[in-house]
Amino acid sequence: KAIVLKNLGDLSGVVDAYSQCISIYQIMVDHNFQWKLADKLASVLIIKANLLLSMGDLPGAIDVYDRCIAIWRRLVEQEGHEELAGSLAGVLMNKASALFRVSKHSAAVEIFDQCIAILRRLVEQEGRQELANELAQALANKANPLMGTGNLAGAAELLDEAIAIMQRLVQQDGRRELAESLALTLMNNAFVLEHIGDLLRAEAAHDQCITILQRLVSQEK
Repeated sequence: KAIVLKNLGDLSGVVDAYSQCISIYQIMVDHNFQWKLADKLASVLIIKANLLLSMGDLPGAIDVYDRCIAIWRRLVEQEGHEELAGSLAGVLMNKASALFRVSKHSAAVEIFDQCIAILRRLVEQEGRQELANELAQALANKANPLMGTGNLAGAAELLDEAIAIMQRLVQQDGRRELAESLALTLMNNAFVLEHIGDLLRAEAAHDQCITILQRLVSQEK
């Protein structure tokens, strides 16, 4: 029903439909806790939260993200379902981004830290290289609220690390679809470097960004 309503453009109706679905799953989970049902409940919650975010209801989205986080945190940390750690990291990143959009910079940094800690462990210790780009995105996204707290040097360090990961993925692993994201991150880093007075590195970052974008444009011709 929610999919049909979405195709009709009735977003409020979509939210109501997902809310009904969530209520049913919540009753089932409360009555007889099973991890697969709880995981399904969390999956529907994140869909609703993302929808609320797209509609501009950021406080509502954050509340629903919190419900989702609580479920996946329990499944990962208490029930031992480590395979869901990536999902937990993903919803943490969504919540952190929403907090940044409502100018709760310190709170956003704290949640990004939780997300990054999970992704570092998965990528660097467990070899989950398919999540390397998610780690890079989390690092780059954390730079935004960190700048909001006035820590420009810290933001530049985060962007440097994100760029290093993206460059490896694009240049060594052949992930060409990430080239545009790499260019945008270089552009953001150049902006930060300019503001902290590191003009030579800022110029180099701009040059790298331009080179990538020129190549992408030429490939589209």
